[in-house]
Parts: sequence; C-alpha cells; structure tokens
Amino acid sequence: MSKHIRLEKGKSLLAAGYSLLVASEDKLPCHSWKALMTTPWTVAELEKNIQNPKAFRYGYPTGYNDILVIDIDLKVLPMELRAAFFTEFIAFVRDNVDGFDKKVAVHKTMNFGYHLTYKTRLMMGNEKIAVPVLTGLKSESSGKTQALIESRGTGGYALLYDECTNGLDYTAIQYLSDEEHNTILAICRMYDERVEVQQVEQPKKDKATGVSPWQDYNQRHTVFDVVGDEFKVIRNLASKTVIKRHGATSAHSGYVFKDSGCMYLFSTGTAYPNEKLLSPFSLFAYKYHNGNMSTAAKELYASGYGDRVKLPQPEIATIEKPTIEKLSFPLDIYPTEIQNYLLECNRTLDSSVDYMGAGLLWMLSILVGNSMKIQVKKGWDECCTIWVTVVGKAGVGKSPSINNVIRPLIQANSREIREYQKRFKAWDEYDKLSKKEKEQRPEVQCPIKKQFIVNDVTLEALVELHEENPNAVGVFKDELAGWIKDMNKYRAGSDLEFWLSTFSNQPAALNRKTVKNTYVHSPIIPVLGGIQPAVLNQIFTDEYRDNGFSDRMLLCYPDIQVEMYNENELSEELIDWYHNYIGELHAHIKNNLIVFDEEREIKPHLIPMDKGAKAEWKRINDKITIMQNSDNESEFTKSMLPKQKTYVPRFALLLSVIDAYANGEELTRPIDAATMIKAERLSDYFITMSKKVKVDSMAYSVIREAANVKGAATPKERCKQMWRTDTDLNRTSAAELLAVSRQTIINWIKEFENAA
Repeated sequence: MSKHIRLEKGKSLLAAGYSLLVASEDKLPCHSWKALMTTPWTVAELEKNIQNPKAFRYGYPTGYNDILVIDIDLKVLPMELRAAFFTEFIAFVRDNVDGFDKKVAVHKTMNFGYHLTYKTRLMMGNEKIAVPVLTGLKSESSGKTQALIESRGTGGYALLYDECTNGLDYTAIQYLSDEEHNTILAICRMYDERVEVQQVEQPKKDKATGVSPWQDYNQRHTVFDVVGDEFKVIRNLASKTVIKRHGATSAHSGYVFKDSGCMYLFSTGTAYPNEKLLSPFSLFAYKYHNGNMSTAAKELYASGYGDRVKLPQPEIATIEKPTIEKLSFPLDIYPTEIQNYLLECNRTLDSSVDYMGAGLLWMLSILVGNSMKIQVKKGWDECCTIWVTVVGKAGVGKSPSINNVIRPLIQANSREIREYQKRFKAWDEYDKLSKKEKEQRPEVQCPIKKQFIVNDVTLEALVELHEENPNAVGVFKDELAGWIKDMNKYRAGSDLEFWLSTFSNQPAALNRKTVKNTYVHSPIIPVLGGIQPAVLNQIFTDEYRDNGFSDRMLLCYPDIQVEMYNENELSEELIDWYHNYIGELHAHIKNNLIVFDEEREIKPHLIPMDKGAKAEWKRINDKITIMQNSDNESEFTKSMLPKQKTYVPRFALLLSVIDAYANGEELTRPIDAATMIKAERLSDYFITMSKKVKVDSMAYSVIREAANVKGAATPKERCKQMWRTDTDLNRTSAAELLAVSRQTIINWIKEFENAA
C-alpha cells in the first residue's frame, strides 16, 4: 500500500466532511467516482477501496460539503518566474483575507504547484481563472498556454497532498465569507493575461492624418491623470499596478497594465465599463462625454491634440497682389495658398507682408530643424538655421505681424510647456515620497522638456533644452537687443563664440563650473526678433562687423506707415485653416522624417540638387563672387556677401519643403532650378535691406555727430548744424534725436532754407 494511503488518515477526513476517492500514480481515479459527489463512502467502503493495487493517493470530489480548491499550476510559467510569482500571490492573499492561515490549507503539489483548500457557500464549477497567454509556456502538443490558476468545484476532484506550507490540516479548513472568497478570486484574476489581448475601444478614424487626437492624448497622459482622484494604488506588481476605488469594500477594483498603460476594472460601481481595456482617452470619453468617443476626440482635437488635418483653404475675396518692388518682400516665393493668407492678414489687420514673410521663414527653419540638410556638393552640407532681425520703429506692428504667422507654433510650444509643468509637478511630488510610499503609488518618470521655442533663457538652459529637443530650438524675442547685449554675460567673447559656431551647425558644448556639462552634436537654433533702427545702430558695432556676427543677421526693414483703422475681418475659417496647415506640416516632419541613429542622434535626410538647380547655384554663386570683387560695392556690402553663399542653399531647402508640402509631394525631393531662383530672389531682398540699413545708419551717425557739435545749445541750433552737414537729412531721424515733432523739423528747415 502506498505511503500516502493510510486508513486512519482516511477516517479522519471522512469525519471532517470529505467524500474520498483513491487515485493512481498518474492522478486518475481507480474507480467510478461520480456518485461520490453526493454520497461519500462508509468506513467499510473506504477500507475496501484502499486495497486497490493501483491506489497511490487519496483524492476528493470538490463541491461536496462546500469544499473548493484553487489550483495553482506553476509549471506553465518559465522556471525563473515561478517562485517570485507564488511569493507575490500568497502575500497578496494573506494581506487581504484576515486570518487566512487559520481558514485556508495551502499544500504543495507533485509538479510545481499549490492547492488552496477552503469552504465557501458561493460554490463554483471548474473554471480557468488565469491563463498567462503572454508570459506562460506553450504546450508542445497544442501550441497553447495552459491555465495558471483554476478552480476545482462542483463536478471536479482534487488530490490530497502531504506537504502543507502553512500548517493547517485539511480537516481544519474553515468557511470563508462571501467577501473573502470573492477577494481571492479577484486576486487570481489579476494574473489572467487573456484580457491583455482585447481591443481598446476608440473612435473610427475617417482620414489617414498620422497621429490621431486619442493617440496623442494617450501618449501624453496616463490613466492616473484622468481618474487618479477616484482610485488609489494598493500594490505594484511586476506587470501591473493594482488599484482600488475609493469606498470600495473589495480587495481591489482592477489594475493598470504597465506595458500598455490601460486600465482593466472588475468592479461595476464606477462610471466606466468593467472587463474592458480602458486607455487614458477611453476614460476621458466616459468621464466627460458619457462614453461618446467621437465627441471626446473632437474636443481634444480642438485643444490641439493629434495631427492637423490638411484642409482646403476656404474661399476668400479675390486679392489683388501688389507689384513686387525693389524693397518689397518677394511674396511669390511661397505657395499661392500661403500668399493668400498673408495678403488677407495684410488687408484685414494691416500686417506687414515683409515682417510676415520673414517670420514664416524662421518658423520653417524650426520645423525642418535637423530632419533635413541640403547637399551643396560632396563634403558641403548646409543646415537650415537662419537669424532674422525685423527692423522698425515702435508701434509699426512688428510683433503683431510676426505673430499672425508663427502663432500655430507658439501655441504648440505653449501646450508642451503646460504639459511639462504638470508632469514635473507630479514627478516632484512622487520623488519626495519615501521608498515605502513609492511602492504604493504608480511610478512617475522625470519628464523631458519638449519646449522648442524660448524667449528669455540662459545659454546653459538653452543647450540643456536642445539636448532634450534635438531637432531644433528657436529663439524668439520681441526686442532682440537684449539677446545681443547678453552675449558676454559670463566672460568676454564666450557666448559670442558659442553663437557663431552654432550658426554653422558646429557641435556646441558648455563646460562651466556652475552648471553640468552639456553638449549638442548638431545645434539648430534659429533666431527671430525685432529691433528699432536707432537701437540697431548702437548694437551692430565694429566688433560685431569684424567677427562676422552682424553679417549673419538677415535684416527686414520695410518702409511702413501706420494705417488708419479698417473694419475688415479675418475669417475664423481662414485662421483655422492656417493653424491646421502649419500643425499638419509640423506633425508630418516630426512623425515621418525625424530618424535617429544608434547613438540617438538625428540622422538628417540629405537633399540633393538636381541638374538644373546645380546650374543655377553655380550662376548665383558666381554672381555673388563678382560682387565681392567689384570696386563698385561698398566694403560693408562685401562683408555680408560670403554669408549669402551660405544662406542661398538654406533658403532653397526651406522653400522646397513648403512648396513640396503644398503640392502633396515628398518633402525630401531634390531641389529644382525654380526653387534655387526663388532662393536667389530672397537673398537679393536681404542684401538690399542690409544696404538700406547701412545707408540709414551712416546718415544717422552723421547727423548725430553734427547735433553734438559744441556751440549748438538749443534744439533749433543743433538742427541747423545737422542741416548744414546734410541738407537732405532725414526729418524723422532728426526729430527723434532732438525729441521734437517731425513737423517742427520741417518748419525749422524751411526757415534755414529761406535765410540761406
């Protein structure tokens, strides 16, 4: 007789309310046993059946006398996961069932498993409670994963084992309350991975526009951002965070998968569906829109989530395009639909076409960033960095004009700042917790700054930000004078050297003692700002001309008169169209063109010139060279011409991108001849503007010196001295210097002319 078959043991089990059977070594009953589910053996029948030569171990029909077994079969898991799983599981059960070890017998089975045996009035059948379809081992015969946890109840049977791990004999098991029984089942279901392959509910996507609003929302938020006020974390497991609804009486309400970030609820006492995978977006839809996914998606899209849909431009009144004059921005370098938007802003808001055209160029530089470079020739690749200075007196609308163009990017940048602030606050609160407190909270990672436009920032903060945003970081300052004056904040020349090297896309590193070492392999830092003419003369000193800094600045200095108020309105439809247009271009580059190498550096697409573009580029380059060698060009103009040989290819790259996007073509297409000619016209414009600034600057310097000649005490006497120096002096500049009205200057000059 087997050592596991002892008569006295059988008698004690019968007396304790078990119905017994005997099983062979292969775990199968040695006899018919269905009748034993309702009628147990007598002692005499027990004595007879244990004499069966195949009898090896006692068993018992489950379900009889309310006896239930939770069968945990660890052999379905890889060896390295078995011990950790059971340790975690049994600890969780003990934590949630008071007096567990005085009610439930825990026995070790023959083949890497455990039985939990207890009594319950909520009897159940034989169910597969948890199947580890993702982490479990596949059966060689079926190719499927077997159950990790099963119930043995009505209609089943279990074997009795000798090795008890908690010291409670089979004969001493107790009834669990209904709540305790359900708690054990809930904990078992936590390990059922079949739920993880369910589909997450989401709205239908009508158009293929890249990242949808719900995808974007899910990327930016966790379920705890949405429902963190309704649930608390009660345990962190290897693959899940176990959560419990506030006020719930059960052991837990569900869990959040760490890989997918989705929530799964068992509880029905919430506003959210149970037994479904719920993403952050799904929870948002149920919480605020009664589960209406489409309505929720529309709200998020309106708030800036998801790629912008490329919509057809709304119809607007026919706009008569102004004649392109020598000093006017060459508006027709841009696609027609962009021209129409800029002209409509000019018609309704009196925005300067020049300022808007220059601002758009800067914005394109940020969008393209490191994703693309133009290959001028083998060994000569140009990035897209540009520095733009819009020049104009206070009140002529520099900032409003620029904002009409760059607002979509400014708003996207603001959203990133708000998201970072919210995430940093959550991380900061988490980081201050004790180790024990952190175990009861979902892990919060330190967020990365995704801000890509700055206004007032230290150099080390700028480089650190660029490390986290490797495509580009733009600098936009309403008043550019502050940026230039702060160049040497730490030591003479240090900041200036940094900016000169980053303009050329040379690696940037800061090794100051007061900050951590920072490094950017391929800096793209476009600069845009406004400045007043008088201030520009003070800033662009001989030092800045000698080191080439001022020659890198593209000057936009149109002749502007302040217009009378008009009642024309820019339509909401056109505003929405433009925001979507720029937003979709931004998303397209970010999602489709930015690729990283093995060192996590952006690997730019090298954009070649086609045969026609190369011919035009040679002609343009030679034209600039002739100007450099000409005796008729001023030395001032000659100094900035070499930088135009850098700028023309950069212009060509940016103009090619915006044109390809407007025509639905690949943004990485080769540069063609027409685009190179547009780049030449843009360069000619900035050369002309630079000459205008130089002429005005020289004239201003002359009359300023004349105004300070000794003996000219009153403003009128100083004006007379200025007039003698230059009878064609600029009336406006003179009025500014003498702090009088322009009309006063005109009246004084008439007196001087009449007396001459």
